[in-house]
Amino acid sequence: MRVRSEWLQVARQNRVAESESAAPGHGMLNVGVSDRGQMNGTSWQLYRKRLVIPS
Repeated sequence: MRVRSEWLQVARQNRVAESESAAPGHGMLNVGVSDRGQMNGTSWQLYRKRLVIPS
């Protein structure tokens, strides 16, 4: 079984066109779990990913 996490930090966006509005920066956490195996000669893989945006 493999467990994976990644953090992505997005900077605030304040260089915008007249018709757009500025956006604050935010962090985003992705968490995933995967496993693979064989059953009765058939290979399988299971993967689950969850996106978490902290407030």
